[in-house]
Amino acid sequence: MKILEIIPEFLGTFALVFSILTTGNYIVIGLTLAAITFLTGDLSGAHVNPAVSLAMLMNKSINAQTFYEYVAAQIIGGISAFYTYKIITKYARS
Repeated sequence: MKILEIIPEFLGTFALVFSILTTGNYIVIGLTLAAITFLTGDLSGAHVNPAVSLAMLMNKSINAQTFYEYVAAQIIGGISAFYTYKIITKYARS
């Protein structure tokens, strides 16, 4: 496991899902994805989506171990973003 590849996948997915949940604005979401790609592209490839990781696995750009690590980081990042959003909106309303 290469931690310098896993952390960008987690943080990139977190940022993307959080921007989707908080804004819903396609321009903001696109700019967020562009920033993620620019910042993490050299480290992990900036997949930030299990479907992209699956395509890279099928293309043999990554191996199965890397695929599982990326998908795990992406799922945890997405779930973390969702619960962070829920916590923020809960306290913002009260």
